[in-house]
This record gives sequence, C-alpha cells and structure tokens, in this order.
Amino acid sequence: STTTSTTSVTTTSTTTSTTSVTTTSTTTSTTSVTTTSTTTSTTSATTTTTSVTTSSSSSSTSTTSSTSSTSTTSKTTSTSSTSTTSTTTPTLPTAVSSLSSFCGCTNFTLSLTNILFNTTGASYQWQSSISGQNIWSNVSAVSSTASFPVSFQVNATDYKCQIIVQFPALMIFTSTLVTVTNAYCAPLVISCSSADTMNDFILRGESGTLINDVATGCAAGAYDNRTSQTITLYTNLTYVALVSTQYSSLETVGIWIDFNNNFLFESFERVAYQSLNSTLDTPITITIPSISSGAVLGTHRMRAQVAYNRIPNPCAASITYGETHDYTVNIIPYTPTNITYSQLFIMGVNPVSQCAAWANFVAQLTIRPYNLLILSGSMDPVGVKVLDPVVIGNIALALQTSTAYGPVSTNSRSWAVGSCGSPYELSASGAVCYCVTGYNIRPCVGNGNFGGINGLTCSAANQTMTVIFQY
Repeated sequence: STTTSTTSVTTTSTTTSTTSVTTTSTTTSTTSVTTTSTTTSTTSATTTTTSVTTSSSSSSTSTTSSTSSTSTTSKTTSTSSTSTTSTTTPTLPTAVSSLSSFCGCTNFTLSLTNILFNTTGASYQWQSSISGQNIWSNVSAVSSTASFPVSFQVNATDYKCQIIVQFPALMIFTSTLVTVTNAYCAPLVISCSSADTMNDFILRGESGTLINDVATGCAAGAYDNRTSQTITLYTNLTYVALVSTQYSSLETVGIWIDFNNNFLFESFERVAYQSLNSTLDTPITITIPSISSGAVLGTHRMRAQVAYNRIPNPCAASITYGETHDYTVNIIPYTPTNITYSQLFIMGVNPVSQCAAWANFVAQLTIRPYNLLILSGSMDPVGVKVLDPVVIGNIALALQTSTAYGPVSTNSRSWAVGSCGSPYELSASGAVCYCVTGYNIRPCVGNGNFGGINGLTCSAANQTMTVIFQY
C-alpha cells in the first residue's frame, strides 16, 4: 500500500506599525521618518524513511514516507520614527509710549514690552501713520535698540515697530500699535515768585468782548489757565493789549494763537512780540493775519507769556523766570466799521450845528481796536491818515475825554489833540488852536475860525470836512 502524507505549512505573520505624526506650526515643520524592518525565517526540514519487507509467499513493498513539517513563522516589524523641527511665531510685543499725549513741550519715547523672542541679533524699525489712516512710513532707521525718542508730531499719530529676529530662525513681524494724541499742556515749570508776573492783561475785542485780567499776581507753577475768558477778533486786523509785570527790569511779551488747532503753538502762529515798559501797562500790538496768511476762522487757544531776559517760548524752554496765561479767542471775518463825521462849513460863520454833531461824534469814540484814521475834505478828498492802531486809539480816547495828546509823529505827519473849544480840536499839523496852514478841525471853537483841510485854518473858505475812525 502506498501512504501519502500531505505536508501542511502554517505561516503566521505579525506586523507592528507605528503611525507617522506630522506637527504643523505657524511656520515651517520638517518631518523625518525612519523605518526598520526585521524578518525572521525558519527553514523547514523534511526526513523520509523507506522500509522494504520481502516474503516468500508474497511480495509486499511498503513504502512509508514521513514528512516532517516545521511551520515557518515570518515576523516583520515596522518601526516609524518622527522627528519635528518647529519655528513658531512668538507672541507679539506691545508698543508703548512714555506720554499718552504730546503738546510740543516735552519729548516722548517709544519702546516695547512683552518681549518673548530671542533678542540676540534682533533689529527694530519704528513706523508711524496719522491716527486711523493706516498709511505707514518709517520714522527711524533700522536699529539694534528697541526704544526710539520722538521730539515732534503735528497730529495724533499711531506708531508700531517692525522687528527682524535672527534666532532660532529668520523671522519678520510687527508689534501692536500705540497711539499718541495731541493735547494742550502747561509750559515747563518756571518761576514768577520774584515778581516776573503777567500781572495785567487787558484786551478789548469785537461785539463787546473783553479780557480784563488785572492784578492777577503769580499763579502756581507760573501758569494760569484762563480759557474761560473768550474774546472775538477779526482777521487781517491789529489790536492793542495792555500788559504789565511786577518786576521793574527787562521783561518781554510773546503771544500765540493756535490757528490750526493742533495743540501746538508754532512759530508762524506768534501774533505779538514786544518788550514791556517796566511795571506800567504797556500797549502790545497784536496782529491777526488774513486768512490767506494763516488765520483760520473759529475758536482757538491763545497763549500769552512774560519772560525775563529771554525770548518768550510757549513751552517756556530755557526760561527761568516769567509767567504764562492761556485764553480762548474766536476769529471771525473782518467787516470794517466806520465812525464818521462830515459837515459843511461856511466861511466866517460860527458852526453851531457842526459843533453839536462833533460832540455826538466824539462820544462814539469808545475804546475799540481802531485800525485807520482819515482826515479829509472837499479841499483834499484823499486826505491824511494814521495807520498805527496805538496812535489811533490814543487820539480817539483823547477826543472822547477832552484830554490833550501829542504831538506825535506817524505816517509823515504830526498829530495832536488839544483845547480849542469843547470838545477838543484834532490837528494833523502839530499845532492846536493856532492859525496855521494845514489840516485842523475845531467845530466848537465858537467863531468862524473852525479850521480847514489842506489850507487856511482861520477865515477858511467854504468846505466840507470829514473825519473817519475805522475799526
């Protein structure tokens, strides 16, 4: 008989697998995978034995085949390793300023806080934009220093810093924003304790407005915020303020108006600069420019300062002694107003009605910011003029109060006010109550010698005489 043995082979395969993990950061992630495969193999061995038996009666051959089978196990191990290099953008640093508001009197410094990155080899560049506009430009060069000093800004401004980091890898990022507004501030501290005060500040404006600070003395910190007092002034006109100090030595006055309302008193906004006459009230000429020359209609802050032996500075930088006042001014368009006297005089006739008109005329010459005086008539329609506001104001006051004034020379003529009847006479010839040839008007003289324009002033011909005060 033949016996057949079937060999059975069972193979068991075990596989171990580790899943690859890739980590993704905000920058670049590099993944390295290494796979190790191990295979174990066992070779099967087969042994065959043959047995032969012989018999006389019969013959039998028996063959036995024995097969030894060894199962082969193949084991494969797969190992996956992951190596990740990550460069993550750090938390943004915070931009800060040493001042929240800038007034032009004190510098400020920009710097960074919340610095969580490697600063080795880092560089910084500050940028600015008018607040809210998001239009950026560099305000500093690239520097190895994170802080940056700022000495001037015209408008409220946003600042940020661009940062270049070298380690652990090259990165460029930007800080948060910081906004520095503009605001008025007191000048740097000076002293008025030695009588270097702005003791009087008197200024008459339009529509009955008046600043009337009298004997105010020395304010704390040599600064007095008096913006509750508002005065209205015309463009393209000149005014006269009366200013005094309590110190008898050299003091100088400076006055500024912040026409562009940027919280800074800039050099082109200075409207007065003049020395004081000891402790007396000194007339200070204030010139308001035209709109085309820089004046802006509306409400603005006005700063007035007295400085001892120094050029006034709205921030009081480099000034040791002095005092500063702030006021409010409303600038309006200039519309000139005339106060006019014009009468016909008849040769040799006592001008009675003309005298009454003259009395009514001079009563209107109250204190105002006059800018023009004209004395003219039918004998000289153009006439002669005074352009100096101080002189005009003094003439008006003298006529209104029947007080002698002059003679004073201005615009190539000698002007005077004096007694020759009441109210007083006005002369542009330097002589009061004399029969001179020139420009004199005296309607209340009480006789026919009423004066004359560009001719005789006694026994003068028939003529019209006109006087105009403009403010």
